[in-house]
Formats: sequence, structure tokens, C-alpha cells
Amino acid sequence: MENPDRPAEAEIERLEREEAAATQRNDLEAIERLWSDKLIVSGTANLLFSKSQLLAFFRAGLIRLKSFERRVTKVVVNADTAVATGSDTVVPLIGPDQGKTVFCIYMNCWNRENGAWRMLARQVTVVGKLRLDGTFEPPGS
Repeated sequence: MENPDRPAEAEIERLEREEAAATQRNDLEAIERLWSDKLIVSGTANLLFSKSQLLAFFRAGLIRLKSFERRVTKVVVNADTAVATGSDTVVPLIGPDQGKTVFCIYMNCWNRENGAWRMLARQVTVVGKLRLDGTFEPPGS
């Protein structure tokens, strides 16, 4: 049986990759377009952030990434809502994890707003870090 949600799932997968690429290259124009004004992010520091707070971090140079690879595991669409899960691998250029390879799992929620998909919510959890010396740093250490 054919999946009637497949076109929307494929669109969300494409937007997931586009959002990760925009984040990696600090493309604020693309990020502002992809994120809902109601966006809420539960980040790796167990803090909640709004779209305006995160954009301020980007503008201040507090979020800068050398690389950002996103692997989408599953997308589920229900009418105007979509949920994507997967894993992110990032290498920050600044901060306490500068130069480390940080492995995360995530869940992103998308909502169709005025005909366009926008990221409404994101939850991300660090599952491990690879130090510069090549040793593995478990979460919480």
C-alpha cells in the first residue's frame, strides 16, 4: 500500500538537511525562514531557548560550527504536524567543546504555517564526545 504522507515526509527530510547546513554556515536568513517564531529548543545544557535567543547567540558569534552532519532516522507526518528523529554530529569552533566531535540524538517537530513547514520545537541530547586526543568522553563527564 502506498504511503500518502511520503511526499511530506520527503519534504521534511530535505528541510532537516537544509536546516543543519544553514546552522553550520551561520546562514541567519535561511534559519529565520526555517524556524517558527514560536520555536522552543531544549538544548544540551538542559535549558530552554526561544528563536530570538538563539538568533542572538548566532549574531554574537556564540554558536559557530566547523562541521554539522545530520542523519534523519524517521519522519512521521500527521496533517500539519511532522516529527523527525535522528542523530547529529557536530564539531564546535568555540566554547568548552571546541574541536571535539560531539554526538547527539534529536527530535525536531515541524508545523505547517501558512503553507510552509517551520521548525516549531527541538530537543537534543549529547550521547558522547570524542576528545582531540581521540579518546571518548561519555556524557556528563
